[in-house]
Amino acid sequence: MVTVHSFKGGTGKTFVALNLAYVLSRSSKVCLIDFDFRAPSLYLFFDREDVRYINELLDGSAKLEDCLIEVSENLSVMLASPKLEDIRRDLRRNDREEMRILERLVDLKSKLRNFDYVILDTSPGLSYRSINALLISDLILLVVRGR
Repeated sequence: MVTVHSFKGGTGKTFVALNLAYVLSRSSKVCLIDFDFRAPSLYLFFDREDVRYINELLDGSAKLEDCLIEVSENLSVMLASPKLEDIRRDLRRNDREEMRILERLVDLKSKLRNFDYVILDTSPGLSYRSINALLISDLILLVVRGR
């Protein structure tokens, strides 16, 4: 599992994650996950009707197969909800809810073992979800932008 992270917005983190997923999918099986619950943007690239979001999977109201979108033979994505009410709900979660989500994230990692690479595009800064993604990752790519 690879987490693409930055401590500041606007560094090109999503651009790096998206392009990394595309390049790796040319020869490997890849799952790209929008883990930016504050400002999701991957849905702009993979617009689909009747999408179930990873938010629902982590809440326990959807199954993996409901949220996984097959883009090509080697590339699948899971999108975070861009709906304002979902973003607000995620921002108000308490510690106990975040711990349950961490447990589901660990379970998700084990269920995605059929992929050669799982790439998480996180929220910038330090939030529970970003820290949890960093903790369970095998590799962290930190995206920074100079002046």
